[in-house]
Amino acid sequence: MSRILLFALCLFNGASASFASDSATSRKFIGKLSLIPMGCESSKQPAPQCKQKQLCRLGNDFGYFDGALTWQADKGNCTDGASIPSWAQPIIGEPFQKEYVPAAVLHDHYSKSERPVRSWLQTQRMFYRALLDTGVPPDRAAVLYAAVLIGSGKWIKSMRGKRCELGVNCVNTLELVEVIEREAPSFETDNFDVALKNMREKITALGLTDPKDIEKIARPHLQNPKFLDSTTGFVNDVYTGSGIPIAVE
Repeated sequence: MSRILLFALCLFNGASASFASDSATSRKFIGKLSLIPMGCESSKQPAPQCKQKQLCRLGNDFGYFDGALTWQADKGNCTDGASIPSWAQPIIGEPFQKEYVPAAVLHDHYSKSERPVRSWLQTQRMFYRALLDTGVPPDRAAVLYAAVLIGSGKWIKSMRGKRCELGVNCVNTLELVEVIEREAPSFETDNFDVALKNMREKITALGLTDPKDIEKIARPHLQNPKFLDSTTGFVNDVYTGSGIPIAVE
């Protein structure tokens, strides 16, 4: 049996066990999150070498273990905090509200077009778990989860990830990638605002906090629901079947 196949089997078995035992007590952040330059959260100018609205950069590597997978955002990454429309900020909070930033920088890293090494749905669910683990109330986290489900850029890809060092099953860059299907972000559009208002009303009225329930009410607002149906997000055979890329070094 080849080294790659052995690695894949170990990765698959380990992931299955981790998902079975996933709980808030097993989840944890890795490292201390720092944003630079100092005071960037309230700045009017983007951080050096960052795009408009990306006011801050990460001052160090920062990670999160979600109970099954480790996610790592790299030092130097640009971030605009949580993507919250201006009309919703009095209700939900500011983009750089302290408890939102850890989830937001991790989501930013894995959602960039050159770095989506995990599936779109895995990435959104990681964002939701991370919000809860920073103490965001479940009802507010549910609205923020709704926002990334309907507004974030989406992908289905054929790709292979390269290992990172912060923990179990950690990948954060690509060795090869082929775009199979992609949908652009829609955060700053009228359709997004209408959809989020609709979902926020339903979440509040029904008290929804289960991610699958939130995904269900997001479905009618998606241009193409196939991104919700592709739970692994991958279409070729360089994966273990669990949606975790085989790390090749």
